[in-house]
Amino acid sequence: MEEQQLMKLVDKLSSENSEVRQEVVVTLVQMGELAVPLLREVLKTADKQVRLEIIQIFVQLGEKAVTAIPELRIALQDKMWEIRSEAAWVFVAMGEKALEAVPDLIKALNDKHTRVRSAAAWALGGMDPKAAVITPILTSKIKLEKDKEVIFHLARSLANLEGKHSYGMIQLQEMFEKKELLGWQINEYERLKQKFFIQQLLEETDDSIQTINDLAALLEDSERKQKLLKEIAKLNKQSKKLKTELEKVNEQSSIGVYTLSRYDQC
Repeated sequence: MEEQQLMKLVDKLSSENSEVRQEVVVTLVQMGELAVPLLREVLKTADKQVRLEIIQIFVQLGEKAVTAIPELRIALQDKMWEIRSEAAWVFVAMGEKALEAVPDLIKALNDKHTRVRSAAAWALGGMDPKAAVITPILTSKIKLEKDKEVIFHLARSLANLEGKHSYGMIQLQEMFEKKELLGWQINEYERLKQKFFIQQLLEETDDSIQTINDLAALLEDSERKQKLLKEIAKLNKQSKKLKTELEKVNEQSSIGVYTLSRYDQC
């Protein structure tokens, strides 16, 4: 698609007809990275509606929109809370590809609007390489935050970064026992528990493989050694199965799941 045609398409994002806007969004998302340069430029000067549409397109593009990180970091400081919130959700979709936005997301934890704080908290939960910097801040914010929705997002991200014994997981358990969690939040809490359980099984399996490997290396008796090698093969198969299960559990916490918190719960 030529640039002029693309510009005409983007202009339709300002249409009062929601069906027209949706058709444009679908087309631009299908274009992927090719649409990003122009959308970055339009984002700088467009009105609120168009900016929201563009940022929501970036949410769907995820990592494909990484070149727009500079504009999105600015969007986190926009006067409109809707813009700030949606910008944070783009960083959720990008995950570790958006590490440079961590300072901006930390600042957004102080935003006056709950949706912005919630989105920023969730995004920080996907920044594992910066966990050492992020986790003390999340812990502190949980203790100071008054809004239950934001506390859930903070605790969920802290648990995601630190594991089953984290302060975040303790908070989630307390909220669950007090019946303070909504339906989708309970699902996420249960998903985290399942994730940690599988991780523990995987660690134990891999430790067993290493132990048996070390023992087999010391044996001269070929018959006993063959038995151990068969056991290792069985454990390797089990380990592979657990890794597949873990991938599936991690995929459950996708954009399609947590969009519930963007629109209905804050």
